[in-house]
Amino acid sequence: MLPPRRTPAATAALLAATALSVFVLSAATAQAQGRSGACEESSLAVLASPVVPWKGAPLRVVFTSEKPLDGELSLVAPDGSVAAKSRKRFGGPPYFWFAEVNAPAAGKWQARLASSDCGNVAREVAVRADQPPRPQAAAGSVWPVRNAWDRGMENLFSAWVEKLFDAPLDAAPSWPALHEVLRDKSRNVLFNHLGLGEDEVRTRWLQRMGLVPVDKGNSLR
Repeated sequence: MLPPRRTPAATAALLAATALSVFVLSAATAQAQGRSGACEESSLAVLASPVVPWKGAPLRVVFTSEKPLDGELSLVAPDGSVAAKSRKRFGGPPYFWFAEVNAPAAGKWQARLASSDCGNVAREVAVRADQPPRPQAAAGSVWPVRNAWDRGMENLFSAWVEKLFDAPLDAAPSWPALHEVLRDKSRNVLFNHLGLGEDEVRTRWLQRMGLVPVDKGNSLR
């Protein structure tokens, strides 16, 4: 659930993200094999971005949990070194951790969440040496579907929206148009997720789809 103060902006983001189907395209869940029931109750899930990681694009990873675990997220490089780590826990619930590597080396990475409740929960992330082919439309559908919507997926979606509009409780941030938030790399965990420059284009197509109201006085065009 999102705080009430973020409802208008978050609603707009939900509509835009539904149109893009970013999580249906790419998210994967990681169920914890922990030492206690707290792990199963936490419904741990992990998302790596972009949809096909490669060394020419930043690697971003989000871990989510429905319980406020005391954890640390680490991104472990192919040579075994820790390239990035963070103990900062966002949101709640779901709670989430975020880490990023601007120029990841090609090879097999590990996204590892270490906590006293669940031990180490890890997901392998393969980073390509070359730029991957762009996603193509599938026969009989507008975009290829790689996963199904479930509880872990919903938590990842919530974490994405929360990070987009994250601000101190006493702040009142505002933007004249949704695309200004989506273009902010520090906020958008899924920036250029598909490798199509999708967050750098105007959002008039959202208006044409009826997802954003047309207002001749604003900059949403």
